Amino acid sequence: MAQQSASELVLIYTTFPDATVAREICNDLVVQRLAACANLFPGMMAIYEWQGRLETEAECAAFLKTRASLADPLSAALKAAHPYDTPAIIVLPSDSCDKDYLSWVAQQTRS
Repeated sequence: MAQQSASELVLIYTTFPDATVAREICNDLVVQRLAACANLFPGMMAIYEWQGRLETEAECAAFLKTRASLADPLSAALKAAHPYDTPAIIVLPSDSCDKDYLSWVAQQTRS
C-alpha cells in the first residue's frame, strides 16, 4: 500500500437532536464505508437563534473520521439522512495523524 499523507484524513463535525438519532445515522455511514469511525458526545447544550427565537436545546455532537476524497459523498449522505433542516456539517482537515491510524481509516473506507 502506498504511503498516505495526513492531509488525506478529515474529521466531519455535526450535531444531532439526541444520541439515538446520532447512533442510527452514524452506524449507517460506517456500514456504507463512508466513515471509518464516529465519536458521539451526548449531553452537549446548543444555544442559537432560529427563525427569530433564541433556542437552547440538548444535542449530541459527533466527529466522523474519513478520507478527504469521501468528504463530499459522506456530507451528502449525512445531509440526506439528517433530521435538521440546516444541519451543521463542518469538514476539518488534518495537518497531522499517526500513520497507523491513517492506514486503518483508509482500509475501513475502501469500497
